[in-house]
Amino acid sequence: MLQQINGAIVEDVSEHDDTGDKINGGLLPECAHTNNAEIGYNRQKNGVGKSDENVNEAVKIATKTLLDFEREREEIKRRAGNVIVSGLPPKTNVKDVDLFGDFCGSNLTVKPRVVKVRRLGKDNKSSDAKLCVTLESAEAVNDVILSSRLLRASQDPEVRRVFMNRDLTRLQSEEAYTRRMAKRSSGARKEDTGQPFL
Repeated sequence: MLQQINGAIVEDVSEHDDTGDKINGGLLPECAHTNNAEIGYNRQKNGVGKSDENVNEAVKIATKTLLDFEREREEIKRRAGNVIVSGLPPKTNVKDVDLFGDFCGSNLTVKPRVVKVRRLGKDNKSSDAKLCVTLESAEAVNDVILSSRLLRASQDPEVRRVFMNRDLTRLQSEEAYTRRMAKRSSGARKEDTGQPFL
């Protein structure tokens, strides 16, 4: 049985010997004379090289996007325990940490534990310099931000001019600004059309 199969294979190969000769005599010599420059040219002509470039560019963009996302996430995490306070000018012989603590104790429903306080900006000694207050946790920040809404209802104009906000990254600030503009634009359209606010 094996001999029959072997004989059939030999016959089949011998029948196609001339085809093999054509392949060896026709294609292989042509390939042998094709240099690397021609291969590169043909790849470019057929769009292969361009496709590789597109893939490489897409990989670079994806990698950069992923790195930017990771950096943004780390920055958000780092700032999560901060509160930015504006409208609370420095007082002579009073440390900012005590100034913030006393203000919270007098005007808010919470008095958080302060880890550290620093003034922002190049001219951080000016009365307009904002405070960056680091609290012990993101939950403490939430409590302060919620309680700070009481400041708008204060009878004291000095208290009403104090604002407390989250320490946003640049990207978060841009997104918040876009949302505010969209909300104002939507409100203006409702006023123009006489529609009630929802």
